[in-house]
This record gives sequence, structure tokens and C-alpha cells, in this order.
Amino acid sequence: MPIKRALETPISFLIQFLVLQVSALLLACVFLSRPLELLFTYDKPMDFIDFLQASAAWLKGQNPYDTKRFVTPPFSLLVLAPWVKVHPVITFRIFALVNFGCFAYGLHLLRRKLTAPLDNRSLWLLITLSYPTLFLIQRGNFDGLVFLGVALFVAHPKEAVRTLGLAVAILLKLYPALLLLPLVLQKRFRELGGVLLLLAVLSIPFGALNLDFLDMLKLRGTRYASSENFSLTGFYSGLVDLVLAPFGFSAENHAIFPLLGLLTFTVLLALVVRKLIRTGGNRDMAYLPFLMLVPAQVFPYVGIFGIVYILQLESWENSTAKRTAVLGASLIAFHATAWNQLTDSSLWHAVNPLGGFLLATAMAWPSKTSRQI
Repeated sequence: MPIKRALETPISFLIQFLVLQVSALLLACVFLSRPLELLFTYDKPMDFIDFLQASAAWLKGQNPYDTKRFVTPPFSLLVLAPWVKVHPVITFRIFALVNFGCFAYGLHLLRRKLTAPLDNRSLWLLITLSYPTLFLIQRGNFDGLVFLGVALFVAHPKEAVRTLGLAVAILLKLYPALLLLPLVLQKRFRELGGVLLLLAVLSIPFGALNLDFLDMLKLRGTRYASSENFSLTGFYSGLVDLVLAPFGFSAENHAIFPLLGLLTFTVLLALVVRKLIRTGGNRDMAYLPFLMLVPAQVFPYVGIFGIVYILQLESWENSTAKRTAVLGASLIAFHATAWNQLTDSSLWHAVNPLGGFLLATAMAWPSKTSRQI
């Protein structure tokens, strides 16, 4: 079957999927007389604006966590603090370029580490046409910087750089702390100690703000179901919405979904860890998709960690698991918001977390070779 064979060439399939999808969206806009900019505009850079306001408040001696969307560790205030006196439009454009450059360079590092067959044109198509990347750049969040830190941890040959990369990534966003797990399991205690030491040293100067951040996390933990949630919690709430929405049922904030998300996350991660122990494989890279699957509120820009696993899939042996993983990684890149804007239906947002679930399930599928992880 043509589709079956296409799924056996991961990077090529993903790029074709993205090109066809963007083309279909543009044609639909023309036929339906809808403005083109509507499809790929994800509201104003609200994350960036709030982070900039939080930095300004901090410099004035006020509590930055009183700012609505500032929910990152206090160390992240240093990113925008030097720019609070500059016009916000200029600052955003500069930061967007830096954010984009960090993601692009991180992808280059991973490609070189994995020797993935990806030429420059394919690399730029992969970067510029995927939904999580466009969402990241427009919203102005820090995940491009986080991605570079994680890529340094996974791909750089020097231990000191790997340690610094992971520590800074965790200090910008908390979810990369999951990557402490492979350090423990692989008994890389010197790297683990280095990361923990850097986390302590770089957090101490912020004093009580660290406690305010923990309070913010507790509040943030009450938000787990959303039309833009890429996590396994979002997978279950989106699935139920998809099936039961025609009958007037809404899955928003139902208590069962975070429990199902946590259970599924734990089981799939345990199976992947067991598989890594038995077969070997790229032990750090295998954790990247799970950064977007944590059972919490995970917004689309974190999907970059799922899409990038397409580089690893090139080395998998052709199988049902590989085809499922390629399909999953491609669905993570699906332009859910564009289709939502075009059809006035939020059900499209169920596609992205479904992709994450398929990718993680394929990774956990039993195999006897390290080329299947």
C-alpha cells in the first residue's frame, strides 16, 4: 500500500504531510473566502507580554507571580529583564528570532548526533511548517531556549555542557526535570550531582520567589483539560469530547482525566525504560516525547519535543510500530488551531494529543532490538 510504504520513510512522510496540509488549508481559505492570516495566527504574543510584565514587576520589587501567565521558575525572569526598557514590539521581534534560532540550532545538534538523513531544505520545512513551532514563535514562550538546553544535554560530547544545558532548561521550565531520570537509571551520578548543584546555586538568589513559584504550581495543577492540551490528560479529555460532544457532554476539567493521564504516562514510561534496559538504544533521546506527555496542562509549543523524535525513527526497522510512531509524530504537527478557525470546531484539538499517545505506545511496543527505541 502506498501509505504503508510512505510511513516507512519518516522525515519524508512528515514533510509531505505538512506541505499537503498547509496547501489544503490555503485552498479552503480561498474557496470559503476566509482571511489567510486567520489560519496561522494564534492570538497576540500573550505569553511574551506577560513574561515581560513579570520581569518589569520584579525589577520594581513587586511579586512577578501576580502577573497572569507567568508560571515559570524565577530564574526565567533574567531572560527578559534586560529588555524591559525597550519598546515591546522591538523586544518581541528580537526574542522571536532568538527563540527560533535556539530551536533550529538544537534540531541541528540532534540531527548531527543521530546522523539523520535530513538536508537543509528538509530541515527548514520541518521547522517552519509544523504547528508547535509556529505556535511557539507567535506566543513568545521560552520553550525554544528550553529545547536548546535539552538538545545540548542529549547531543553534546562534553559533560560540562550537557550538565549546564539541562540545568538551565529546568530553571526556565520545570518539565525537563524528567531527564534527571536517565541520569539516575544509568548511574551517571557526577552529571546528576552537577545538575542539582547548579539548580541550587542558581535558585538560591531568588529566595522566597521559589516558594511563590511552588504555590503557583499548585494552582496550575488545577488546570488540566483544555482544547489546547497536548498531554495524555488532553488525549483522554479530547477523545471523550470527540465521541460525546454531539450529545452535549463536555470533558472540561473532569477529575478522571488527570488520573487516567498519570496512569497511562507511568505505564508507558515504565515500559520504555524497561525496553531501554533490555535492548540499549539512544537512552536520552527516548525521553524527549514524554516531555510533552506529562499529565498536566501542556500547551502546543511543547509538541516540538514530540516532532523531533522523527529523527530517531529513521533508524527503526520497518514494522507496524515504526509506522504507528511516524503517524503519531506527524499528528503532533497537525494544525489543529487552523482547522478550528476554519470550521468553528474545537474537536480538531484532539488530534495532537492522539499523536503523542500513538508515538509513546509505539515506543513502548515490545521488540528485541535497540533500533526500535
